[in-house]
Amino acid sequence: MEETRVAKYKKYRQSLDKKDTPVLETSKSNKKKESTEGTLNTTSTLPIDQVIDTIEEDKKQVAFLKRRTRKKILLICLFSLVVLVIIAALVWFAIVAFM
Repeated sequence: MEETRVAKYKKYRQSLDKKDTPVLETSKSNKKKESTEGTLNTTSTLPIDQVIDTIEEDKKQVAFLKRRTRKKILLICLFSLVVLVIIAALVWFAIVAFM
């Protein structure tokens, strides 16, 4: 009769419990050591020129968005004013025509 998975796993666990078995290091611990050494040699600071250029671009973008918003508001107000004038003209014409 063949050995079952449970029996095979039980033998495997018993073989690990023996005092003679070698202890293997995991690859994760080796990667952590290498990664910390690599990060110590690098820097995350940016050049001052690049930072200043980014700030200036942000200011330009904010100004552009403000202008675009003002333009939208102005167009909506003008459209509303034109519609209001047309409605007022129709009401005045109706009053004059039916009186």
